[in-house]
Amino acid sequence: MDIRQEALIAAAYDYYNHREYIQYDQLSMDRFLQITPRRRKYFPPEAGTSQYTHHLDCSSFCFAVYYQALGLELPYDITWHMYENMMPLIYKYEKTFDETLEEKQKIAEEFAVALQPGDLITLLHQGQNGHIVLYVGDGKFMHCCPAKPGIDDSYSYAARTETKRRNGILLDDVSDITHIVTGEDAGMLTGYCRYNLFSPKERMVAIHRPWLLADGPTEQAMIRMGAHKGLVSYMESSHPGGQQAASGDVTEYRVTVKNTDSTAKSVTMDFKAPAGTSFGGESVCEAVLAAGEERRFTFGVIVEAERKIFLEPPQVHVNGLTIPGRKVLLAPAVSPEDREAVIKEMREQLAEGMEVMKAAAEVYGRRGIAMNGDKKTYIRGLFHHFDTAARENNNILVRKSQKPFEDMAVYSFFGGKGVVTGEILNDPDQRATEILQRDLQPGDILLCGNDPYAVQTHALFYTGDSLIGVSEPGLANRELKEEELETFMRSLFGRFCFVVLRPWQMI
Repeated sequence: MDIRQEALIAAAYDYYNHREYIQYDQLSMDRFLQITPRRRKYFPPEAGTSQYTHHLDCSSFCFAVYYQALGLELPYDITWHMYENMMPLIYKYEKTFDETLEEKQKIAEEFAVALQPGDLITLLHQGQNGHIVLYVGDGKFMHCCPAKPGIDDSYSYAARTETKRRNGILLDDVSDITHIVTGEDAGMLTGYCRYNLFSPKERMVAIHRPWLLADGPTEQAMIRMGAHKGLVSYMESSHPGGQQAASGDVTEYRVTVKNTDSTAKSVTMDFKAPAGTSFGGESVCEAVLAAGEERRFTFGVIVEAERKIFLEPPQVHVNGLTIPGRKVLLAPAVSPEDREAVIKEMREQLAEGMEVMKAAAEVYGRRGIAMNGDKKTYIRGLFHHFDTAARENNNILVRKSQKPFEDMAVYSFFGGKGVVTGEILNDPDQRATEILQRDLQPGDILLCGNDPYAVQTHALFYTGDSLIGVSEPGLANRELKEEELETFMRSLFGRFCFVVLRPWQMI
């Protein structure tokens, strides 16, 4: 087998081994820029952790494998573009839907014989959408798709029945594609038939071999095939998401390594603390992991940075493989007593019917933190507004330069279906890919708008276990807890825009 094929298979199986932290996510693209705000096709599999879901769909999964293995950026990221243009083209067939049984058998044989490990298979369904998978050899293909047929992700989370951990990377048999559907296959002709060429759902199939265009594996891919082979590694921190650390706090980085081989494996890990911290521990750790053994290595650093937005992630390698980390947000220290006092005063004001932003302006103002009490003016001040075609559905917002210590908006915690962020390709941490209750801190304000003009703008105050405010037009202040709170959080990416405000940053 060509070493380029070996590199592709190694990278694909690394994604497969991290599948617990990878979610199928077919979000519509940011309009005009044609980029997706959540899919992370440039991210290695180790970027997926229990703290940060790795979002991919079928085409971005194939892109990611090729990029990590060969450094090759596939020129297309939409399935039907791949079907029509991906080269080299090895095999192509468009159904007439009048094929005889003998013709179907011949097509299935030709298709199977043409495949080589590392090839991409594109299938176009009836209509404009389709699916793309990666052939990994031995009659198996790997792909990213919903774990349950028909369940799709979109900006509107409210309609989804499952939100996380749906194991988006699957390993299936090529026979699933070439199995000849007959009337004897109960339900196959009328029901959902997953990626079967001979079902009424599919109309075209092609095999592509872009790995022939690559010079060879990347340096990291060589490590995946060598010293790191059989290991599953990832890093988490004590301050994920919107949780912030203050100067003097200890931030922990936990590196998990699991040996999936059938024999023991030596592990060497090196750790370099981020700038703006002090670290007095061992920077190199060595261990021998038995077959199937999982071990966690913890490194603690003391935050020393003053008035910085975030700490860059530490530099970590496991047997030479770079293990990505995420930025840790920084903020001034706030005493529990001060937080409790603000929550108590805000509850009193909101119980009397005062609007969240006006109440916050009073409560925080008494502590020397000045803020604009008009939610419409506030949210419009955070974004540039572009009317691209004199129609509301073509309006877009672009986030202004982020200045958390001036505008109170938590760095990167903004988004929405109308928000475009061109920098996301070069700075993927610049915008949130998901937002959970754990990302909020007591005293935060969720500000969201349902239209590009901020006519329908809602503000809610976070108490630590609930959100209080107006969640929909025409409603009075109400308190959202537990499932209602979770439902509202899931709705944020389906709104035109949202942002998290943290007034304590102004101290």
